[in-house]
This record gives sequence, C-alpha cells and structure tokens, in this order.
Amino acid sequence: MGGVGKTTLAKAIFNKINFNFESSCFLSDVREGSQKNVGLVTFQKQLLRDLFNKKDPYIDNVDRGINLIKNKIGSKKVLVVLDDVDHRKQLEKLVGERDWYCKGSRIIITTRDEHVLNVRNRVDKHHIYKLEVLDDTQSLQLFSWCAFGRDQPKQEYTPVSEDVVSTAGGLCSLEKLDAEGCE
Repeated sequence: MGGVGKTTLAKAIFNKINFNFESSCFLSDVREGSQKNVGLVTFQKQLLRDLFNKKDPYIDNVDRGINLIKNKIGSKKVLVVLDDVDHRKQLEKLVGERDWYCKGSRIIITTRDEHVLNVRNRVDKHHIYKLEVLDDTQSLQLFSWCAFGRDQPKQEYTPVSEDVVSTAGGLCSLEKLDAEGCE
C-alpha cells in the first residue's frame, strides 16, 4: 500500500545506522526512476559513486553496470537502500545476488509488492517486515515528530493536528519543509 510510510521508515533507518558501514547508498523512487530511458544506468552510477567514490563511472548499459557492481561490491561492508522497487529486474540490475556482498552488508528494499522480493527466493520470509496502517495515537505521534520535532503537538496545534491525522486515516507520508525566519 502506498502512503503508509515505507520511504519515511527507510530514510530513518538509513540515517540511524549508516555509520555502521564502510559506505552507504540510498536509491530513492526506483519504480519511477527506472521508467526513464537510462534510469537503471543512472541508479547504477549513483550506487558506484556513493559506495566507492567513483567520480563518473563509465556505464553505457545496464549489463556493464551490473558487472562493475558485482566486481566491486564484495570489497566493503555496505548499506544499500532501494526505495519503491516494483520489478524483480530492478533488484537484479542494481543489487545482484546476496553472495556478492561482504559479510555484514545490508540491503533494505521498500516495495508495495511482496512478490518482487520472493522471485528466486531472493529474500527469506522471516526478513520481510510488513508495515501496518498506524492507529490514531501513532499517526499523531509521527505527525508531531515530523511537524514539531516532539512526540505531541503543541497545545494550540492539537485540534488541527488531530484533524490532519484523522483525514489521513492512518496513512502517513510526510515531508517537512523549513522556511528561514518562520517560527
């Protein structure tokens, strides 16, 4: 289901644990980005830049990209997050196989379709976490953290905050925009 906070959760996990790895990469909105003409090549280049500090890796097609990734990925303990994957080919072309990776590496995948993860037993069942729709209390708490930086809204904003989470119905996709000089 879209809008339950998969991306928000993935970003939070990424920001919290990426210092435990030698290198890390967050590939955002893989579904939409892959639909572009050179989308997967662009993602492969970003992956190599982020993980291996390669300025502009020469990749002219996805097969060359996957070969470069395969040859380099086992040299470091890495964290890779793929956000909003909707096809098994994206996984094959961006992260390859588990046995390519250095011990301790982690790959986090967000998807609306669990079947994408189960092709060729890519992900063990016990490694799949299904997000549930938030209840009103959880929604208000998440909204408050994102909007106010605290677990509850300020008293004067409580009624409007409760209206927002009620309207969202447990679905929560949030992006905070900061404006300088506004309080």
